[in-house]
Amino acid sequence: MDLLNLPNLPALVGERAPTLVGASFHDGWSAERAVAALAGFGEPPAAVIRPGDRAADATIEPDADGIWHTFVRSHLVLGTIGVIGGIAFAGLLILVGWHPAVSSPGAAAFGFACTGGFMGFIAAVVVTLRPDHDWVIAHVQSAQRRGRWSVVVHPRNATEANRVVALLRAAGGGPLRSL
Repeated sequence: MDLLNLPNLPALVGERAPTLVGASFHDGWSAERAVAALAGFGEPPAAVIRPGDRAADATIEPDADGIWHTFVRSHLVLGTIGVIGGIAFAGLLILVGWHPAVSSPGAAAFGFACTGGFMGFIAAVVVTLRPDHDWVIAHVQSAQRRGRWSVVVHPRNATEANRVVALLRAAGGGPLRSL
């Protein structure tokens, strides 16, 4: 199960392939062989990044529209959850008799709704920025600077991601995977 696509919530991630897998290889022949192995098993398309490739960033994160969809979805869903959670928390404080909330229930509900919404938006920013991709991107960029070749794959789910990692490892690469 993907952490960002929980079954009871709408998908927060609008990208076609939310997971990123990257592996580095010593030479182009090994990288091409790994891509051929992936294609042989019907895995998602893989891209080879050569040393000095100026289009590497677009190859690593190609889905700009999907990132925009992730931004909108995550802010709507997590912001709403935060507001509802804040109001529920204020209601709980009123029920248990917390004096400030009992004396001014409207202000308590408004204050906690705003706080919950803000926290929801902070969580949405984290989902949109995808910090889980950073270490894979850094690995690929570091390999490129050292004159190594890399293979980047965007699996659509956790099962595909696990298969891709296994195939890249079997091909001699050092794969890294995001969530």
